[in-house]
Amino acid sequence: MIECNPAACRLYGYCREEMLSMAVADLIPEGMVRTFATEVAEGSAFAPIQGKRKNGALFTGEARISRIAQAGRGYIMWQVRDISSRLRANEQLHLILAGMRGMVWQARVRHLGGDAMDWQISVPNEAAAQQFLPLQMLPGQSYLQAFYQNRLPEERQKMDQVSREALLDGKSGYSQEFLCLRADGVLRWIYEDVRIEPQEPGCWRLTGLCTDVTERKQAETEREELVLQLQEAISQVKILRGLLPICASCKRIKDEADRWRPIESYIRDHSEAEFSHGIGPECAQKLYPEIFRNSP
Repeated sequence: MIECNPAACRLYGYCREEMLSMAVADLIPEGMVRTFATEVAEGSAFAPIQGKRKNGALFTGEARISRIAQAGRGYIMWQVRDISSRLRANEQLHLILAGMRGMVWQARVRHLGGDAMDWQISVPNEAAAQQFLPLQMLPGQSYLQAFYQNRLPEERQKMDQVSREALLDGKSGYSQEFLCLRADGVLRWIYEDVRIEPQEPGCWRLTGLCTDVTERKQAETEREELVLQLQEAISQVKILRGLLPICASCKRIKDEADRWRPIESYIRDHSEAEFSHGIGPECAQKLYPEIFRNSP
């Protein structure tokens, strides 16, 4: 070992002088070192490791090993990250999800250029996922493969675009809703909330939580249908408001086109009222005096 940074010293618990006097195999199991050496010969390697601190405590980490050249000489650079706390958080999350309708997935995504993305995705607990959303799985098919295939084709393209844009735009996360076909042939609405953690340029770690929101979507649809029905009913109700210009003599009303119309015609067109004609007693005596002249 020819150099180390302060973060490496804090991670393993050694001072810089102690670290520089050690071999890589003193910090990482020798079997892993040999495996990494083979993979690094082809470019770079990335894998989980079991590390050991100065006080003897073990931790789970991730190691990225790559070849670099400087001043005409070749070197191997190790980057180690402690992920113990993240794994404990995932275990606690799995316990929580066991009592709710939800599924967690994790992914490591690398940008290959253009629109191409390399997804390394996994579901920590496939049994819990299958309990959350039972899927029809083909022989040899993983739950995630079935989860992807049972989405509507047009939604797969839309979801790929949403995730790709969120990653390339530097967003901290994204969310979306989509339909997924359950094993019994019933379509269920799934809400997916994803957090994005940048790892290095063009590489991200994603954690997604999927929940079933079918009942909420059905309630929203029913509410929208009810609103449309109410709007339709309201549109058919005609109410007269404001001042009406009416002739003091003939009682005709002036309409929007400045035409003087009989009052019953105007009201019929501007309300739900209908007229049935008759003659009141006073008008009857005026119009037919001969009938009422001899009346008691």
